[in-house]
Amino acid sequence: MVIQHTSSMVKKLDNDPNAIHTIIIPIVNPNTISSLVDVAKNLLHNGQGKLILLFVVTDDDEFAESKINDLQNAIDIYTQAPQSFSIQLEIHHSNDVTHGILNGAKRYDPDMILLGLSYSIRGQVELGQIVESVAEQATCDVGVYRSPGHTMIDRVVVPVGGSIASTVILRIGMQLAKSKKLPCESLYVYSHGEGESAYRHVSDLLGTIPHHQKMKINVISGINEANSVLSWTNENDLLVIGFSERNPLQKWLYGDTAQRILDRATGPVLMVARAIDNEEIQALTKRRLSWLRPLLTETEQEHVVWLA
Repeated sequence: MVIQHTSSMVKKLDNDPNAIHTIIIPIVNPNTISSLVDVAKNLLHNGQGKLILLFVVTDDDEFAESKINDLQNAIDIYTQAPQSFSIQLEIHHSNDVTHGILNGAKRYDPDMILLGLSYSIRGQVELGQIVESVAEQATCDVGVYRSPGHTMIDRVVVPVGGSIASTVILRIGMQLAKSKKLPCESLYVYSHGEGESAYRHVSDLLGTIPHHQKMKINVISGINEANSVLSWTNENDLLVIGFSERNPLQKWLYGDTAQRILDRATGPVLMVARAIDNEEIQALTKRRLSWLRPLLTETEQEHVVWLA
């Protein structure tokens, strides 16, 4: 079953291989639609493309019809005024939520799957098994957005270097800042005496990104990367972070910067996992997302909005 609302005709898009044209948003709670659509539409190249709101109906969901009506009413607001992107609500039946999301991704071949997480108690952020499974198996990029407890965003900050260095998140940060008309800054945390080489490293990363001259480069000295990033930013900063593949021993020795930032940041956070195209590499790495294992009580896990 597909319910489609198209605000306007989507113009022909260019062939930029890094551009985002289609995003799938798995969603249940209508209250999360606004924040997720706001992020997703700003990720679209030139604000044009398709957003697919995916609702997976499981066999044991006796309230599915009521939920579908609520979701349809929630997206009707986007048909009130002309937009340069389209919004489509797809209802997919499956005996498993993860399979439903992945099957929806196969059908529409999106550039990204965007999952939502509510603003929750600092130090108690957890994503759950379904998010882990989707991130591990998806053939496209996967974003996880933790919404803020407020709507004021003054700046987009992209921490790079070490475990979260990536041109992918720099591109996404630039795109969000451009769409939102906000300043965008990169942040590199270096050890003692490495300031000059750190600056060159970030400059080299930015050199491959269009309009990189607009991004300010910040390099700061710090022992703990996550603590330094959190001390330098505030609740009005939108943090765009990525995570690297690490084996359990490395995580035990060095910790996980992305998880700490996601867990403790006072403002909004968008975490991005890059898809692995090579099947052999994918089979070997398996994305090693042990840091996503449930740590919360059943009550605390209710903060995960998209599974509410």
